[in-house]
Amino acid sequence: MDDFIFRLARLHPAPGAADELRELLCGPASLSAAGRDLVRAALQAEVAPLVYRHLPKSGGVSPEALQAIWGAYYANVHWNGKALKEIARILGALQAAGWRRYR
Repeated sequence: MDDFIFRLARLHPAPGAADELRELLCGPASLSAAGRDLVRAALQAEVAPLVYRHLPKSGGVSPEALQAIWGAYYANVHWNGKALKEIARILGALQAAGWRRYR
C-alpha cells in the first residue's frame, strides 16, 4: 500500500496509478477495506491532499471515499492560504524597512 500511496502522491501520478485507484475504490457504495487502508495510509503519510487531487480523475469513486479524504485536502488549502497571507505580511514589513531583493 505504501508504494501505491507514493506513486499517487505526485502532481503527475505514476503511469497506471489512477487506474489502480479506480479499481481499488470504485464499487459498492461503502468503502472497501482496501479503500479504508488507502485513506488511512495517505493520512498517516501526510500526502492525503495529493491523493485527493487525483481521486476525481479516477472516475466513479464512491462518495464515502471522497468524503473520507476531503477534510485533509481542505485543511491543506486553508493552511496554504494562511501561510501565503503571512508571507505577504512579512515581505511588506521587510520592504517598508528598506529591504530590497537582490539578484
